[in-house]
Amino acid sequence: MTLDSPRGYAYRMTNTYEKIDLTIDAGLATITLNAPPVHILDGTMCGEITAALRALRKNAAVKVVLFRSSGPKAFSAGASVEEHRPEPVVQMLATFHALIKELLAAPALTIAGVQGVCLGGGLELAAACDMVLASERAKFGHPEILLGCFPPAAGPLLRRIVGRHKTAEIIASGETFDAAEALRAGLVNHVYDEESFPEAGAEFARGLCGKSGAILRLAKRSYADLDREAIFAEIDRNEKLYLDELIREPDMLEGIEAFLEKRAPAWSEGTE
Repeated sequence: MTLDSPRGYAYRMTNTYEKIDLTIDAGLATITLNAPPVHILDGTMCGEITAALRALRKNAAVKVVLFRSSGPKAFSAGASVEEHRPEPVVQMLATFHALIKELLAAPALTIAGVQGVCLGGGLELAAACDMVLASERAKFGHPEILLGCFPPAAGPLLRRIVGRHKTAEIIASGETFDAAEALRAGLVNHVYDEESFPEAGAEFARGLCGKSGAILRLAKRSYADLDREAIFAEIDRNEKLYLDELIREPDMLEGIEAFLEKRAPAWSEGTE
């Protein structure tokens, strides 16, 4: 089945993906995260999103790519905690960072439509988009520090959006914040009430599709090209820091095991 959508007809890719859905309608491609209840970004989902973005790159008719989730509980609660263990973490980071780089390189405008929780890798995915729309009940955060680790892509992405000081707070505190705070910080472009959000977000994206696709792609290059290679290099550096140093820290394994065992972590330096 072709990915083209002539004359405004909608196409749904139903036979290709297990954990996402892809539809294309009149220049708008919608990638729906569909692994309820919280749409964990495991290796399968990350690979499928990357494959979808690569397919869309070849379709000049696509002007906007909208990410959404199949239900209001979560946009995505992030990467699989089990995949943060030392054995699978190398492949997990490689797969996830390939997705983030493919998203940053997308020629079409990209929008994250966030309902529910948007945590960890889910927030990194949203931050890699050109714009973020949120329902009023959306919750954002990077809880990785509570598990004894850090999000390698978050620093390079968030620092360019909300600044160094707010990025430090988000990553170092591990606290969750609401859509209103995300809007004030500049992380979110627009906030909608919960009931109207799915259609309001889609309508916003469709409105952008009324513009010239060629000019939208050039406009994106005007603000995105300069940062892209620098972000790639920073993510690679942070991935190396993660694999060369972080996973050697006993507190990382302790944090992950404590989370999986549903207990408080016993950090090596103790807490007051």
